[in-house]
Amino acid sequence: YSMHHIQNLTKALNEMRRVLKKGGYFLIKEMFSDGNQTNAQECDTAVHEFGAEIDRLLGIYHREEFTRDEILKILPKRDMKDWEILESSRDFRCLKCEENLDCEDPKNSGEINFTLDEIEKSLERIKEHKEYPKFKERAEPLKQSIKNHGVSSTSILFFIGKKED
Repeated sequence: YSMHHIQNLTKALNEMRRVLKKGGYFLIKEMFSDGNQTNAQECDTAVHEFGAEIDRLLGIYHREEFTRDEILKILPKRDMKDWEILESSRDFRCLKCEENLDCEDPKNSGEINFTLDEIEKSLERIKEHKEYPKFKERAEPLKQSIKNHGVSSTSILFFIGKKED
């Protein structure tokens, strides 16, 4: 989930590939904003973008989520063998979690409340900023959308490749 946080992504990926030993595995996991997202997933994307805009307002590099095609163009497929691309709306950490079935329900009150709290935490970061009223106003329809549709993880693209020997 960090590619959209890296300002010079090409340089970072090249360095990762350089230091990876031959026969080592390269793994990238990145959310993407397009595709066949449900309303609940679109809420997750909107919450992420809301937080990213606040980061940018504070001078922190945080671009909007990549599209699926943008990620596919960036992936370091050269020098990799046996590479595979997988898509999911579930993270690895959910596979063994005892509460994973609760997370699948976009109307899960725990997930909804967690997400609403995240919006409030984002707003708190700019409480003294002149743009706060604008963001506070924008947060209300976002929170209402979450209450109406629920929230579910934005789609995730996984890239797994093995560096050639």
